[in-house]
Amino acid sequence: MNISDAVTIYFKQIVLTDSIPLQIKRPKFNKETLEAIKEADEIMKHPENYKSYNNVYEMIEEIDNEEQI
Repeated sequence: MNISDAVTIYFKQIVLTDSIPLQIKRPKFNKETLEAIKEADEIMKHPENYKSYNNVYEMIEEIDNEEQI
């Protein structure tokens, strides 16, 4: 199937169903992703409780220093 075929099928479905042939759904996240979203929300609400860096070089330097210990 090429793009032209796909577009033709798409438009035929619009005519046949009198609607746009696609479903719009909210994404379903797994447990791990939901926990990561909650953690990110918490960090955004209370950034003072979390370590931050001015640039990536500071972060890498700290990681390198931790590995030496």
